[in-house]
Amino acid sequence: MNRLLRNILCVSICCATLTTPVLANDISISIDGEPFLSETAPIIENDRVLVPMRSIMEALGYEIQWDSTTRTVTGIQGDTTISLCVDYSFATVNGSYVALDAYPTIVDGYTYVPLRFLADHSGASLVWSSEERSVSINTSAIEIEKSVSDILADSVVYIQTNKKQGSGVILSEDGLIATNFHLIDGASTIQFKFNDRTIYQDVTTVVGIAPDIDLAILQIDLEDLIPVSSTAEPELDVEIFTIGSPLGEHNVVTEGSILYINDNVIQISAPIQNGSSGGGLFDTDGNLLGITTFFSNNNYFATPVDKLEKVEDVDMDFSEMKDYVYSPSAPSEISWTMNGSFAYISWEAIYDVDCYKVYYREDSDDDFTTLHNTTMGSDQWYWGIPYCFGISSSNFDSVEFMITSVRDNVESEPSDVYRIEF
Repeated sequence: MNRLLRNILCVSICCATLTTPVLANDISISIDGEPFLSETAPIIENDRVLVPMRSIMEALGYEIQWDSTTRTVTGIQGDTTISLCVDYSFATVNGSYVALDAYPTIVDGYTYVPLRFLADHSGASLVWSSEERSVSINTSAIEIEKSVSDILADSVVYIQTNKKQGSGVILSEDGLIATNFHLIDGASTIQFKFNDRTIYQDVTTVVGIAPDIDLAILQIDLEDLIPVSSTAEPELDVEIFTIGSPLGEHNVVTEGSILYINDNVIQISAPIQNGSSGGGLFDTDGNLLGITTFFSNNNYFATPVDKLEKVEDVDMDFSEMKDYVYSPSAPSEISWTMNGSFAYISWEAIYDVDCYKVYYREDSDDDFTTLHNTTMGSDQWYWGIPYCFGISSSNFDSVEFMITSVRDNVESEPSDVYRIEF
């Protein structure tokens, strides 16, 4: 994880495994309980059900437009516009980007789109029954209401500095915005784009920073913004969604659940990518749970919202960030769990460090000794989930340890000394 929190690695948009789509003639479609005869049957691809968009959306009252140049199909009904591009992983609903669980595709001249997307955004209720091999459509809710994510999109902003692109969460009506420190680190200019596509690039003040945990709070000179209205503590297995601007796409929503929680980090299944940094992690009630921060090897993480309380007050014109010098400290949030004769130790990941060093001793009168990492063949240790390293009691009844952070071959002052009783 060398410099994981600094680089926020992005490889590419994950592509679906290529398989041949299979026409599923045995799948029936009904609308409001009545059989619906489509020009062509649904298809199954990569275990996802895709349905012919034109026939179904026209039956729901949408006007369908096809752009052969961009291979984009658009459905329009009243104030609602839905657009999908063939072989593209995002759709748009009224201008806001939404991540898809399957790519739109063309088979025998018909454009197929993922059933799940239409179920969430068409305004009708679309239900797939794998047992009955049926798609049931109910139009009783055809008047489309804004979803929780649609509403919260007004509280998330696209951020562009002269160094990086990312996201931010509006905390107050008068312009407080939370984001990641790595997004503003070394930058001198900044621009904000809001959900209504208005742009702000005027006076910006850095009013709070916590570089070690990769958080910052900015103040812009605007009033009447739409902030997040509530926060909550994350809970394991709860359904969540993120809003951010991955790969420069504005306000993309991704969905998933919480896989792991400790005091320092939330691991989620909802995918985030480069540009999602600084965006919001929400539960389905609209509570802000955290700030999306980093990912690696298909693991996605956010910083718990209560960590914003650790942000220290500062007062800097944004242009001063280009001269700000960050020196990481040692981990301060160190904890461990016991399992038999082993103690498993974790700590809060420190932004922009190359590695950590662990020092231990068996007796308070002894000198500290470097703990060797046999896996790496060195004295370097790295942050990980659910713990960073384990230590056994086979040779001693207790142990004291401390940890340092290493960046550019410079070691921080050591952490506090911790004692484990076995």
